[in-house]
Amino acid sequence: MGKELITRATPGVESVTWLFDPAVLADEDGKAYIYFGGGVPDGRYEWPDTARVMELGEGMTSVVGEAVTIPAPYMFEDAGIHKYKGTYYYTYCSNFYEGIRAEGGPPSGEIAYMTSDKPMGPWTYRGTMLKNPGHFFGVSGNNHHAIFKFHEAWYIAYHAQTLSQALEVPDGYRSTHINRIFFDEANGTIQDVTTDYTGVGQVKLFNPYISTKASTIAWSAGVSTERTALPDADIVLAVKESGSWLAISGADFGREGAAAFTAVVAGGGRGNAGTPLGFPGWNAYRTIITLCP
Repeated sequence: MGKELITRATPGVESVTWLFDPAVLADEDGKAYIYFGGGVPDGRYEWPDTARVMELGEGMTSVVGEAVTIPAPYMFEDAGIHKYKGTYYYTYCSNFYEGIRAEGGPPSGEIAYMTSDKPMGPWTYRGTMLKNPGHFFGVSGNNHHAIFKFHEAWYIAYHAQTLSQALEVPDGYRSTHINRIFFDEANGTIQDVTTDYTGVGQVKLFNPYISTKASTIAWSAGVSTERTALPDADIVLAVKESGSWLAISGADFGREGAAAFTAVVAGGGRGNAGTPLGFPGWNAYRTIITLCP
């Protein structure tokens, strides 16, 4: 677009402390909506009134009308939105007010949620579904999340400063975690999320007999991904040092297995002999590597 979608001049956002943390829902009827906002005006911890929703225009490059307030108790940041069986779920991170909190409101730094039968409300507060990371991992902080459906199951991705804790770096890295979420079919509530270091299981076995980008990684050391202008590789794997490696999980080679695999490699030197690929400025080769029995 070359310009901001929502600014201080957008109707209905004048009192929003932070214009950030957007989430978008594209509904079945073709309309789309953006949820955003956050922050706590002085002395308004219980009802900050800084959460907003707006309808998006055609192409999702404009907004329609005036921003509508979402009355999220103890709102802090991290707008989220998903739809499950006709119900809209607005989710957010509660603020860290240290005084006496109103009965029925969310505790500090938890992912709370509200529901509605319409994308712009009215909304009903339902409670929390993900406790603060400190409850599970022993290191606290704010929380951000995303809830999504994949292969008929529902998941929540969120962050915790677990890597920061392991490296003994205070107030540092936010590490991504992922776990399943489950709905109570009787009343539409979200069950409390159980978090851990294990995460979730593999959805299906990996097919090693099709061309796969090297950025498909389960575990690695000493490598990173980089964007390039190469005609056959928009994202490549960059090896930083000798002894670097990567692995994938759950590959199904079949009963007979594989005798060799083909890899496309490139570097500043010629390296192993292979078939030149002609990438401009690169010495790249398609190399067949034979596996040991």
